[in-house]
Parts: sequence; structure tokens; C-alpha cells
Amino acid sequence: MYRIAVCDDNPEILTQVCTTLSGSPLGKELELTPFHSGAALAAALRSGARFALLILDIELDTVDGVAIGRLLREELRDSVTQPASSSTLWLCLIPGRSIFCSSP
Repeated sequence: MYRIAVCDDNPEILTQVCTTLSGSPLGKELELTPFHSGAALAAALRSGARFALLILDIELDTVDGVAIGRLLREELRDSVTQPASSSTLWLCLIPGRSIFCSSP
């Protein structure tokens, strides 16, 4: 079982991502946990929740995707991060990254 956190403040996108993952060939092997805000995801991570994969929107409420990346890298120090974005602006704002993955 793979635990995956999906975080987006747009309920339609959150539902679409979770539905797509659930309906995939690996859907039965996935445990999806939806988050409607970056603050809720950050609180879960700080309280010990761990996920094999985080799929999150970069532009969230007060705790955005870049802040989640900082939390993982600087406070929790137990995750490998690989940002992916269709916006090269966001990729340039993530410090310390030498390899970037840009989605279409």
C-alpha cells in the first residue's frame, strides 16, 4: 500500500486528481489522503503523518507548496523532494535545486 497525500485548495481539482489516481491500474494499492489546504497538510506532517508521495498545488493558502518543500527539507529531513511545475517561475524560486522536472 502506498500512502499518497493530495493537496489542492480547488475542490474540483482535488477530486479530479483523487478520482484519476483511484481509477488507475494501481488504484487498489493506493491510500489517498486529500488535503484542502497547505496548512492542513503541514499540520499532518508535523504531527507524524508520512506519505510515499505528495501531490500538491504550488499556489495554496498561507502555507504554499514551496513552504511544504522547506518543511520537508529543513524540519523533517526525511524526504526526497522533486518539484514539478508547468511554471518555470516556480521552479526558479526553489532554492538548492540543481535538477528540475517541468510538466507540460
